[in-house]
Amino acid sequence: MVRGLKKGHGYFLRILMSLKESKSAQSLREKTGIIRKILEENGACCAGFADISRLGLPITQRFPFGICFSIHHDDEIINQLPNDELWIKMSSLLTEKAGHIYQIIQKLLESWDYHCTRVPSTTRIDELPEPGEELPQKTIATLAGLGWIGKSTLLITPKFGPRIRPGALLTDMPLETNVPIIQGNCGDCRACVDICPVGAIKGNNWSQATPRNELFDVSLCYNYRWSQKVVLGRRLECGLCLKVCPVGNK
Repeated sequence: MVRGLKKGHGYFLRILMSLKESKSAQSLREKTGIIRKILEENGACCAGFADISRLGLPITQRFPFGICFSIHHDDEIINQLPNDELWIKMSSLLTEKAGHIYQIIQKLLESWDYHCTRVPSTTRIDELPEPGEELPQKTIATLAGLGWIGKSTLLITPKFGPRIRPGALLTDMPLETNVPIIQGNCGDCRACVDICPVGAIKGNNWSQATPRNELFDVSLCYNYRWSQKVVLGRRLECGLCLKVCPVGNK
């Protein structure tokens, strides 16, 4: 099950004070290691760091590095999908945990006189920017070496598969970065393709240069989920592609 927050704010305030006092003596590797340790102590199942300056976006000129983490979903809930009630409850807990992590890392970076900004977790289809302007968490995650983009366009991590809730921050703090993942590892698997009720997943393997529309028809998925609004009063939480992925499915 999703566990609660591990440490209180007083604990981290003491850490931040000690780090600020010794920041001049800490190397790039040491600071990156401190961030990773704090992420893991607060519920992140994996973490990575990316150089995003080469993306050439206005936001990456100000914040050329990315910090990415993921929180493991509750396998018991994922195995019962689709189940809106359980999914919404789990998502709320994971959002709370991610918010706690964001606050701690932001305070840590500020104690070192650096700045950061959060990357939104989701964007409505009718609010998507023009191609090339958006910077999804999943892009940062692949550049940080956390995983690859599956045929379903979900982030697939080697250990947990897509059963994770990603989070990402951009920062102007130089970081020791990980090796990017630039190629998918789904091979001939068609589990998500075959189970999609509207055929939104096209079955193509991802590479760093692959546009989203070659992998996934966003409109088909979106329209199907919102077609249940009259009955449910909200969109349907499907999750079948998440549930059937064999990576991380114990």
